[in-house]
Amino acid sequence: MRMKRLLAAALACCTALSSVPFLSAFADGGEEAASPDLVFDFQTTDGSNEVTVSTQSLAAGDQSVPVKLFVPSNPGVNGISLKMQINDGEVDENDIFHNYGITMTKADLASPYCFDSENEGDPTKCFEQTFNESQMNLFWSYRMAQDVNADSSSEEGKTAWDETVSWAYDKPFAEMSLNIPKETPVGDYVLDIRREPYINAATLEAGKKWPAKSDCTSADGESVDFKSKPLTIHVLDYEKLECEITATVTLTMPEGVSALTVGEPLSLAGGTAAISINAAFSDGTTDSAEIEAALPETCELNKVRIADCMLQHHSGYLMIPLEIHLDTSAVDPNTPGTYPVTVTVDGVGAAEPYGTASADVNYIADAGTTAEPAETTTAAAPEETTTTEVTTTAEVTTTTETTASETTAVLTETTSSAAPVESTEAPVESTEAPAESTEAPAESTEAPAETSLPEETTTVVSVSAEPVENSYAGMAEGMYMVLGDASGAPGEKVKVPVYVFNDPGTAGMSLYWVYTEGLGVRSIGAGEAYLCSAQPSSKTIPISFVFTCPEGKNQQAADGSAICYITFTIPEDAPDGKVYQIEWIEEGGKTVPGVDKYTEAVNTDRVNNRAKLFPGTITVNASKTPRLNYERYSFAKAGEQLKLAVLDAYGTGIKWSSSDDTVAEVAENGVVTAKADSGDCTVTAEVLNGSGESLVLTCAIHVGLFGDVDGDGEVSAYDSMLVLRGFNDIILELDPEDYSLTPEQIVIGDVDLDGELTAYDAAMILKYSNLMLAEMDPIWYDLIGKPGVPGAP
Repeated sequence: MRMKRLLAAALACCTALSSVPFLSAFADGGEEAASPDLVFDFQTTDGSNEVTVSTQSLAAGDQSVPVKLFVPSNPGVNGISLKMQINDGEVDENDIFHNYGITMTKADLASPYCFDSENEGDPTKCFEQTFNESQMNLFWSYRMAQDVNADSSSEEGKTAWDETVSWAYDKPFAEMSLNIPKETPVGDYVLDIRREPYINAATLEAGKKWPAKSDCTSADGESVDFKSKPLTIHVLDYEKLECEITATVTLTMPEGVSALTVGEPLSLAGGTAAISINAAFSDGTTDSAEIEAALPETCELNKVRIADCMLQHHSGYLMIPLEIHLDTSAVDPNTPGTYPVTVTVDGVGAAEPYGTASADVNYIADAGTTAEPAETTTAAAPEETTTTEVTTTAEVTTTTETTASETTAVLTETTSSAAPVESTEAPVESTEAPAESTEAPAESTEAPAETSLPEETTTVVSVSAEPVENSYAGMAEGMYMVLGDASGAPGEKVKVPVYVFNDPGTAGMSLYWVYTEGLGVRSIGAGEAYLCSAQPSSKTIPISFVFTCPEGKNQQAADGSAICYITFTIPEDAPDGKVYQIEWIEEGGKTVPGVDKYTEAVNTDRVNNRAKLFPGTITVNASKTPRLNYERYSFAKAGEQLKLAVLDAYGTGIKWSSSDDTVAEVAENGVVTAKADSGDCTVTAEVLNGSGESLVLTCAIHVGLFGDVDGDGEVSAYDSMLVLRGFNDIILELDPEDYSLTPEQIVIGDVDLDGELTAYDAAMILKYSNLMLAEMDPIWYDLIGKPGVPGAP
């Protein structure tokens, strides 16, 4: 019975059911819960329940307000389902929320949770949790054992507490951002929890209005009343507000920084900026703030957004987004010495800079190099970079302060596309010159050995500021579904979309996936492809997303629309470059022992649409350098396919090519198809930026019977013996020309794809051979478990 109540609550959040028990509204005078109360507290990053936005800041574009939701007081809960709104929700005649144009973005439950000593703050161990940011719906359930209330993550076993405990505000329950539209009128906007029933928007198109309501339950299945501390957003007109601001700036240059050049911005990628702000308002209010921020990893300092400064005024808090402008025009690149540098601290959207400061920087030029004057050619700056010895650390420190008479307030996380776009223009120009001057540095390769030029040039920051898009269109005839490809650092949360194409009409789906061991699944949320009532399950194996369309009618999804999104957490100890697989469970294909389920899409006649399924990948990429999801892959025979994707690259498009189309060809969408039963080639992805620059990424492709070292058409014990002999040649440190195996045979024998021929390879080949003799139909991926081997998803 408790399970049914829990599932009903889950659907109330994600798809809305009428069976969720309604609460007596605290705001309407209902009885208060027994002490301690269940309290939800919406706060800004500074701990306040209010924030101020100026009309001047909104004139520069939409503003973003970061919000944390705390649960400082709790009588004992096992499940929480919340609907959030702005003011009264601004519901239209169709019962659709508009919330005065204010929307929620980047919303998710925080990790570690404020609850959860049992699960150690690991969201993958909770029974279920989802946060539908587009509908402002939050759902969380503690654990499969529903007769237990969640305890505090700060004090194990404590299932009830109030705001008097020292750790009441240690950890937020959820984090989100509110987007304040550019045209928002002056007024107060309150973010709070809706207590009245509401109609789930996903049910309207079907002609049914299913009611739902915010609800919290304890371990005994009873509803728990709650209070809330809302967040008020004041939109005020600061046009007549006068303010004087002084700024002091300290820039610390990173190790290996380039030398200063005439008219060029100083590259401080990896450095830090410390900014001191003092404000005096016309009403006598004063405030100050200290900011220290890391500079962008790839930037040249010329109007770069680096930090936000919060100042308190009598009517609320002002957020000043800061940009730094660096003027090095006074520097002579041909004369080493100490030169003045002008640093301007700017506010995004401000009519005038908030403050400026002059500073000195020590510049050391290579004695054997003479740079061309900047007035005659711009190629001198990059050429100077390639031949300059630099000090490991230098400081740029302000020596004077100046004031600006007026300021406008801008909220934190202002839409910052303008600043990064401008900051990428300088690198675009700087990468062209080195291409023209690659011959000159060749004579002085010893001197600049300490500079990290190859690392700098291979990042190719000259491409577009927009992430390159991988195309999944045209991958198959008929209906097909594709898991996207993602990347992230260890411990990072990544979202994988599930796309659908060529939908002939669908009344419902049962989607099932398995994934590489170690990945943590946080949640599965509905996408925009179908209006449906869904039952996501992210805490079982396999994970699933099962839904039916309203009244069982067919819907036709738009090509490339997302059915759902699966949010994973990459393990903290994941090695860089590791590729995690996300596979579909298909009818007649790979299954999980004891699980009689498979993916299907059905129409109103209950006929399976027979969609073709493409797996997905998550690649560990802590450095965020551009790469492919596979750098090496082996096909067992002709006809097999692989989906390649470009990760963490910026550009306007991708051009795919194969070095030998007779071995393997690649389509415009990155799908590689083996065309021969044996051979080797290289598939290349060229990322374009529309201005002649490109980034080249490659994947080595091998086609042939995996482990068939002697090439007789079968994998046998003899192949294992040959690998062991080749391994002995290597450990005896023989000259490669004396190896008993050819380089091609060594590649075929390296079945674990670690780049080395070892006894382990011989053992795996022998094991595969024995399984073949026993007619057990072995799969290389089951033995090796690595991407790139035959059978890998």
